[in-house]
Amino acid sequence: MQRVTQSVETDKSVASIFDYIKNVKNMPNWSLLINEIEELTPGKYNASTRMGPLKFEWSVEEAEKKCTLTANIMGTSYSAYYIVSEQGGKTVITQDLPLNPMSTEDQIKDGIKQELTKLVDLV
Repeated sequence: MQRVTQSVETDKSVASIFDYIKNVKNMPNWSLLINEIEELTPGKYNASTRMGPLKFEWSVEEAEKKCTLTANIMGTSYSAYYIVSEQGGKTVITQDLPLNPMSTEDQIKDGIKQELTKLVDLV
């Protein structure tokens, strides 16, 4: 499956950005898709999305500053990655996800950029 990756840069610290992203309950504040999240058990969630309910897992890798959302959508395994790093004195937030067959790569990149820009504004 083809994947799409998009990044944004900020002067905000890696720690402050990662601390905000890793708290999955913050996701409705910046996600274009997720409206509400309910924790089922540690690491497993139900979400209300603009396309209907979604069950997903959320994992955090502190050392790599990486969060992963994993779900099964219409019988297909789906993973989205959020990575925070420092490059050239800037904090870089990268989102990597599968290309949705109903959207173009440019549409997905634009959506990612909107999400990540909103996230940065909230930190």
